[in-house]
Amino acid sequence: MKNIADGFHNISIKRKIIILGLIMILYPIILVIIFGMYNNEKIIKDRFVSYVENDVMNAKVRMSNDLDFMEEIFQEVLYNIDAYDLFRSKPKDININNTMLEYKFQKDMNKYLKSTIFAKQEFDLVTMQFVSDDSVYYAAKEKGLVNIGKIPKEEFKKVTENNNQVLYYFDKEDNGQYIYLVRSIYDINSFDKIGIMSFRIDNNYLQEILSHTYREPAESTYLYTYEGDRIVYAGRNYNNQIIESKKLYLNEKGTYTHTINGNNYYVIVETIDDVNLKIISVITTDMLISDTRKVFDLIIILCIISMPIYIIIANMIYSEIISPFNLLVSKMKDIEKGELNTSIDIIRKNEIGYLYNSFNSMAKRLKYLVECVYEEEIARKNAEIAALQSQINPHFLYNTLETINWKAQLSGEQDIAEMVQALSKLMDANMNRNGKKFSTIEQEIQYMDSYLFLIQKRFGKKIEYDKIIDQNILKEKLPKLIIQPIVENAIKHGIEPVGRGKILIGISEKDEKLIIEVEDNGAGIEVPKLKSINVELSDNKYIAEEQDNSKSIGLKNVYRRLLLIYGKEAEISILSTYTKGTKVTLKVPKTVLTKN
Repeated sequence: MKNIADGFHNISIKRKIIILGLIMILYPIILVIIFGMYNNEKIIKDRFVSYVENDVMNAKVRMSNDLDFMEEIFQEVLYNIDAYDLFRSKPKDININNTMLEYKFQKDMNKYLKSTIFAKQEFDLVTMQFVSDDSVYYAAKEKGLVNIGKIPKEEFKKVTENNNQVLYYFDKEDNGQYIYLVRSIYDINSFDKIGIMSFRIDNNYLQEILSHTYREPAESTYLYTYEGDRIVYAGRNYNNQIIESKKLYLNEKGTYTHTINGNNYYVIVETIDDVNLKIISVITTDMLISDTRKVFDLIIILCIISMPIYIIIANMIYSEIISPFNLLVSKMKDIEKGELNTSIDIIRKNEIGYLYNSFNSMAKRLKYLVECVYEEEIARKNAEIAALQSQINPHFLYNTLETINWKAQLSGEQDIAEMVQALSKLMDANMNRNGKKFSTIEQEIQYMDSYLFLIQKRFGKKIEYDKIIDQNILKEKLPKLIIQPIVENAIKHGIEPVGRGKILIGISEKDEKLIIEVEDNGAGIEVPKLKSINVELSDNKYIAEEQDNSKSIGLKNVYRRLLLIYGKEAEISILSTYTKGTKVTLKVPKTVLTKN
């Protein structure tokens, strides 16, 4: 097994592509033959038979419901007083005196029967047979006269004798088999039998119901009586020979398979027991799967034809993809040999071109690293030394300020001592000797007070400030040195340009957020510049900026730190009116800092 794996690994990529392509073609062919030929036909048959069974059941339900509805039509007659009055108005004896009455009665009967038959799409013939003189009146949808002799009057008498229910009578005529609904009509006052009324169901209507079960040319559906008389059908008519020769109409409800003359058939039987009818659907399975077998043959032919086409495509893929990789491998081997000036001419703009470009960049970078490694090492050590020195200098300055503070106090110079103490606090906060990234709001206020103390010593009464602080949030935490830079920014850009002014500082809590507001009545910001600043803030540009080389930590630094800590939950807004002042508002989540 290991030898086979090693041998496959040694095969060229070109041959692997061809082998893989042939496997991908042959594999589905085998699956089609094995599973398709042996299983797909059964799946198609079963699914189609299931559809037909459902259709036949739906036809049975609809036909049963329609027959029930047809029976209810007699109820309309029973409760139709006008109809009863019409039936009772029939003259009993025909003579010269009542000839006109007979004519009028005949006219009224024709009118009533026609209005009845044309109002019911289910029927094509209605008759009324009077027992008094055995006369028959009728109305038909088809034009022309109806042969009264063909109407089974005597049979109607027999089936309705001593029975006042709606009855079904199957009549076989020259042009087909028909279903009649027959019922006796009684006088509602005397309960004497007036006559026999019948409705003949339109075979076209029954055929329309069966047509909903007809899906394919391989299928046909029939309506049979229990005695084997065929009434209507939908689909191919010659399947009735199969039903009648094998007497399939005698089968109980269910699905049956039959093989006749080498052809396979499914027979679905549904019964309408109340009226002794059966719906029988016959499916020729060979015709169902004939199209499927043609598709299988076409798939096999297409697969065979595609083999040489795939070999051609494999060669094209090899020359377009694999050959460039071979060139890349060759150039990499040159670099392994120490030829650092190796490069590839780029003539492609696709993924391979990107690889070539990356290889050239790698080769140049490798050459640079080999040639400049010592210079890089020296530069790194110098940077480390400079970093150590930058840490020593602030400590030395802080210690020196402490010494000046004590000497000023010993000399009685209280103002100088207070200024040095304030400056020391700011230096201590900037140096962050304890390594803490956050401080309480109370500590932030102390840093801000120290800064404003020094500012007022410098400007005197030219700068005033006021604070509105919520005392309940003094122990909440903020990132260190967040408030003081905003105040410094307000003095530098707001108060100093106009010479004097006032700053209002507010810190509060709302909706689980800490709100810091710094407002001045200084120079304000011109509209174009304010729009530019707000656009930059809305685009979060500060988060991607490099740190400035200067030691100042202004508004940009504050906003950058807030974005790094809080992300999109940090909010900053600047409102300003030129020559009237500016208001900066910061909003940060309270809960995040509390947890931290």
